[in-house]
Amino acid sequence: MNKKDNETIQMLKEQIILLKSKTKTQTITLVTSAFGFVTALFWRDAIQSFLKQTFNITAGEEGFWLIQTITAVFITIFSVVVIFFVSKFSKDKELNKK
Repeated sequence: MNKKDNETIQMLKEQIILLKSKTKTQTITLVTSAFGFVTALFWRDAIQSFLKQTFNITAGEEGFWLIQTITAVFITIFSVVVIFFVSKFSKDKELNKK
């Protein structure tokens, strides 16, 4: 094999390593997102149950929209806080690598 073939093989190996790394990163992101989604659904149910019990309002009644709105606001705030800390942790980790 000549020098050009060796360079091509080396380049292909680097591309495969990069592809594996990106696939691993995307898979971790996907799995983490799925767990986050399931967790949010459980939180939503728990908060709605708490609000139903506290305000004694059930689905189909006039005030149920209030429970859904409060739940949505709470989950949104909770999600923003978690995303903020996760991205800060991720950036700190990236800075430590450099």
